[in-house]
Amino acid sequence: MPKKRIEPQLIEAAISLFGEFGFKGVKTRHLAVKADVMAYNINRLFDSKQGIYVKALSVVVDRSINEMADFVHNYPKSADKKDESSLVYAAVHRWYSSLSRDGARLLQQVMMSDPLRRDRAFGPMANIISIVTNSIEAPPKKAKSNFDPKTRAEALIMTLFQLKVSSPGPPDKEMREVDRFLGDWIKENMADPRNRSRNLTAG
Repeated sequence: MPKKRIEPQLIEAAISLFGEFGFKGVKTRHLAVKADVMAYNINRLFDSKQGIYVKALSVVVDRSINEMADFVHNYPKSADKKDESSLVYAAVHRWYSSLSRDGARLLQQVMMSDPLRRDRAFGPMANIISIVTNSIEAPPKKAKSNFDPKTRAEALIMTLFQLKVSSPGPPDKEMREVDRFLGDWIKENMADPRNRSRNLTAG
């Protein structure tokens, strides 16, 4: 089987298995069976189990960060087109959709058990937290919390991240839950929409 077909199969298998069982819980033969390829292909293409683990993490992180970079590049900058709450809604949806459940589980496994790569795994969350933080200022008068913008943004993103990791329901039900939670958060935390968006920055 050609490399261009085997490599993606192995990477997707690695994302799924490492996300479910962690690095120590996965053996090379498990990856080969999951990907339906011969085990020697792992060493041939990635040198080792460690190599495919690092590659799987890189693929998940890059997918999400590249999606958000594209969002930032293409989102309308004109202040009269979009308000801050619309920006947050669109950005959070784009970030949430950029992560598969398997990918989110892999990020969680790495953040919990791999100190050397924890910061790398946190990259997609740091990226969207930065966008949300830059879209909110001091707590609006109606807000129940006096936490600073970054703390409020972190609470939003980490809650939604846990939903992505654990939601067992169908995708439409999951997205309704995201919309409900995000809508409530925006009502509680965003300033008056007449205060238009500042410069959009990521990361």
